[in-house]
Amino acid sequence: MRAPFDGTVGEILLREGETALPQVPAINLGDLTRLRVETEDLSEVDVDRVRVGQQAQITVDALDGKVFKGAVSRVAPVASDRRGDKVYVVTLDLQPASNGDLRWGMSSFVEINVR
Repeated sequence: MRAPFDGTVGEILLREGETALPQVPAINLGDLTRLRVETEDLSEVDVDRVRVGQQAQITVDALDGKVFKGAVSRVAPVASDRRGDKVYVVTLDLQPASNGDLRWGMSSFVEINVR
């Protein structure tokens, strides 16, 4: 098997002896040199106040409330329905120097510095 980029194996999805099929993932591979956080609860009321490049603080409870710095890299152009509310997905890139203790799948609280 050949990966499309250098990365870290996060999870092996096949067990020894299983047949690998086309179009079925065998591993989860990630580039840990650039971590991202995704928040799925930006309200339609606030979406106009968030822009690419805005700074944010990401707090991770699993790391005793450690705060990481990041910046908005994408705001979804289309809303999703979440419990009757219209919300947008926002992707944030974390600053490389702050990635040390983070692990895939940790939950976090995102606070975006808006205008």
